[in-house]
Amino acid sequence: MPNNAPRQYTPDQVKEFVAEAIESYVEAARTDADMTLDDLEYTLDIARYVLAQDAQS
Repeated sequence: MPNNAPRQYTPDQVKEFVAEAIESYVEAARTDADMTLDDLEYTLDIARYVLAQDAQS
């Protein structure tokens, strides 16, 4: 019988995944001249949120 329960990740795994995603967006901002200011601000907002959550834990 298949198990459809979501996989459980550790906080460190979540942080690593989010860090990699942010790095990808930052790299795109460096190399993609078509990236909009809104997209860049969105990326920075995510980074701020993650850093704030990490500081609280």
